[in-house]
Amino acid sequence: SLSVHMAGHMFRRLFQVLITIIATFFMINDYEDIRNSLLQSEIGRGFCRVVTKCRAVLGTYLKAQGVVMLLDGALCTAAFHMAGQPYYITMGMLVALVDALPVLGAGGILIPYSIIMIIYGEIKKAIILIAAYGGCVVIRQITEPKMVGQRIGVRPLYTIFAMYVGYGLFGVFGFVLGPLGMLVGIEVYREMGGYCSCGD
Repeated sequence: SLSVHMAGHMFRRLFQVLITIIATFFMINDYEDIRNSLLQSEIGRGFCRVVTKCRAVLGTYLKAQGVVMLLDGALCTAAFHMAGQPYYITMGMLVALVDALPVLGAGGILIPYSIIMIIYGEIKKAIILIAAYGGCVVIRQITEPKMVGQRIGVRPLYTIFAMYVGYGLFGVFGFVLGPLGMLVGIEVYREMGGYCSCGD
């Protein structure tokens, strides 16, 4: 029955989460031993370098999100103020927060709000909010790939490509997994190249 199927699905999910938590606990507990054992070989040292670089890129991605949210918040706050929204600061901050969620983005608020303005005949206000949405898109498309691309050491265009490939493969998480996957590929290639040259 449906209830049995749902219960089985929930049990599997709970079991997966439990295993993940236990595995993470043991990895954290044995982190130093694992790291020291990896550092004993050239391949292990290369693996550690890749992991360190991935952690740095993830930190840069989060920093980029913070910069994008700050710029979007300032832009949307000004737009809502120009549109006569009394709670323009709150609305601007809300759009900036929602824009960090790839599922919705700034358009999740600005587009419906613009449509409502058009319905009420407030064309000028609608144009202001649509322009703000365009500005948010431009800010994200320029700032995020540029910051992440500089940290990885590749062109922003490649970073954008990796983000959209990741999105196509993994959904919203692909925006992070795409550049990280590209980084892992680049670093593994570099490390393998260095390892092979050492072997020669």
